[in-house]
Amino acid sequence: MASKTKPPLELRLRVLSAIDYAPGHSIRARIKNVAERTFCDAPTGAEYHFTWRTISTWLYRFKQHGITTLENRSRSDKNSYRKVQVNQLAEAIHEVLPLLCSLWQASFCWFCTSSVCV
Repeated sequence: MASKTKPPLELRLRVLSAIDYAPGHSIRARIKNVAERTFCDAPTGAEYHFTWRTISTWLYRFKQHGITTLENRSRSDKNSYRKVQVNQLAEAIHEVLPLLCSLWQASFCWFCTSSVCV
């Protein structure tokens, strides 16, 4: 059974090192070969299975920015609202609406009523 928790850094590094030893003539073939394997975290006993796209992303980040991009970090917007409130959306629409209507003639404006497009 695959685990739902984030894999530890050591396991991710083990996955990346497995790419070097996997059979295949291209990097993509080796990544896909590694994606077929199941990796086990020894301390917790959790099993992990990763898609080739996830492994490819880790490899790209590791090559571009080093080991620090593989560390577990919490989201920068954790514990904050990520959705736009209805009143903020309405305010933004009313700010942009006259600008959009000025770009088109009032007869072609289907965004709003004719009183706003004047």
